[in-house]
Amino acid sequence: MKLCVYGSLNQPANPQWETYAVAFGRQLAQRGHTFLFGGGGTGLLGAAARAARSADGALTAVVRGDQSWETPLEGSYPRILVSGYRERKQAMEETAEGFVILPGGIGTLDECVETLILESRYKPVAIYQPDGYYEGLRTFFRRSAAEGLLSSAWNPDRWFCDTLDQLWNTLEHQ
Repeated sequence: MKLCVYGSLNQPANPQWETYAVAFGRQLAQRGHTFLFGGGGTGLLGAAARAARSADGALTAVVRGDQSWETPLEGSYPRILVSGYRERKQAMEETAEGFVILPGGIGTLDECVETLILESRYKPVAIYQPDGYYEGLRTFFRRSAAEGLLSSAWNPDRWFCDTLDQLWNTLEHQ
């Protein structure tokens, strides 16, 4: 399965976050999935991509021609060249067969919410939240549902994965 992975390009203050990202990337490769990403080689996303590649996993990057936003992951792997940020997101959404949201900041949150709106009814989405990272977002969705502001057709709890076992169950058995 081609899994689009979103996550922070910043180096986390707590090294445990990188440990989580590396374990995820390694397991992704061992399970035979392709790591589809925006090509960034830093932060949690870069750590996960390097771990996937080190475990002989396949990587595909959708990269902007100007490369102005991130430091690219070193090495040789297939790249799909696009002209801008919105085109990159669209190409990733169209190419992906599932989505993983790693811990991140405002850019990751943007990608997460857009993915939930546009893709979660058609493709599996797993929000990986070791140590409860996205628990505030889950609380927001639960309150939205309780207040009748979120359609009852949406079940946000199905996206949130505290462990890698939950993540793989969400992605591979949905």
